[in-house]
Amino acid sequence: MYTRTLFRCLIAAAAASAIQPAQLRAQIPSFEVANIKPNDPVRNPNVVAGWSATRSGLRAVGSVRALIRQAYDVEDERIAGGPKWFDSDVFEIDAKSSAPANPGELRVMLQSLLAERFNLRMHSETRQLSIYSLVVAKNGSKLQPASEPGGVSSGPTLLRGTMDASAIARSLTSALGRNVIDNTGLKGTYKLDLTWAPDARQDGPSIFTAIQEQLGLKLESIKGPVQVFVIDRATLPTPN
Repeated sequence: MYTRTLFRCLIAAAAASAIQPAQLRAQIPSFEVANIKPNDPVRNPNVVAGWSATRSGLRAVGSVRALIRQAYDVEDERIAGGPKWFDSDVFEIDAKSSAPANPGELRVMLQSLLAERFNLRMHSETRQLSIYSLVVAKNGSKLQPASEPGGVSSGPTLLRGTMDASAIARSLTSALGRNVIDNTGLKGTYKLDLTWAPDARQDGPSIFTAIQEQLGLKLESIKGPVQVFVIDRATLPTPN
């Protein structure tokens, strides 16, 4: 099975050996059929971006930048360039697969769809960007060691479960939309129950305050190397 990790390995190989996009696409799965059309604001009011797996494929709504974010599980700041309509035009996608696919496989299929129907061409490069360093706060960590394995649940205002410091950093990367690297030096697996207010207009601590008060950790803003996807080419989708 193809996973997001495997696809990233293919991307890295392509960059290293100058494999052409058509050659790369031949190695990855794709949807059997896909219907792409401009978003209907009546049917999808106030929808900026979203996707959901169906029994036979994938339904998605979003700008091309939002679709790239979903397909590659990457933050906006790591997507550079693109034409003006890249953000302003919103599309609906209803794609069917020939066989049931898991979320990781659907992401790979969406990557293939973007390349085929939007003529999306990208390359990766490393840039120095603002990132966060996760460190232990002045008064020490408040994390409690986990006695047994457990799962993880996350949402717009919470991160809960059993994980090590590296996994905490990865989860905070998704929550903050900016790379977080683990510099805590903490070893082992911990239990955590982190909650915060979505914005300053609502009661509760910000995510930065919550991390320090509830976990005994701290986020420091630094510059560091980040892999960025640079848009070389994209066109409006081809007709169905």
